[in-house]
Amino acid sequence: MTTPPATIETYPKNGMILRAISLSQPHASLMAIGAKLYETRKSNTEWRGWAAIHAASQMSDEERNLALAPGFMDALLPAYSLPPEGDIPHIAIPALNPKLYLPVGCYLSIGVLERTHRTEDIKRKISLDEALFGDYSNGRWAFDFACMQRLPEPIPGPDALNVHNSLLETRECAKCGGIAAALALDTEPVKCFVCTHGMYLPHKNAMDRWRT
Repeated sequence: MTTPPATIETYPKNGMILRAISLSQPHASLMAIGAKLYETRKSNTEWRGWAAIHAASQMSDEERNLALAPGFMDALLPAYSLPPEGDIPHIAIPALNPKLYLPVGCYLSIGVLERTHRTEDIKRKISLDEALFGDYSNGRWAFDFACMQRLPEPIPGPDALNVHNSLLETRECAKCGGIAAALALDTEPVKCFVCTHGMYLPHKNAMDRWRT
């Protein structure tokens, strides 16, 4: 069973308060960089639209070991081998060389929750990496995200269960006019990831998705 996609504008309206969904690390960072396309959960949601991906503030020993596992480490290291600037909360995970620095208690990206699928309906259609990054046991749900836009820098924010109201609102990029996001009370001009850091190449999983 696949729920039909909602009619969602390609670009969110300027000044729209975003909903958010909290993911544990390393899954939140995998989603932010486009390596993970589906978030698997026990229960479904009827909500659709633009949402922020939030990294939970706690990371268990099991989750730290998972970040260093084959597949996870390969996807994460190119994007998270340097500590975030400033006072962004993060966890440094010792690797062979260099370390992984995963933000926690932060918003990492924004994207569109387009539809949801029963896991048994899609688990034979997904890539091996995608299967590794989620729990596709029968009876669960896969939240299908598209148009994932990584934030220029992680933005601290509180944890919450399920889909919830975030502290972020959408903004136009001050340079290119594309999608950006900032704290709702922040009145300073903001720029998107590409205009802040230069060219950003999505993970191969996201690029393959865009071709189909």
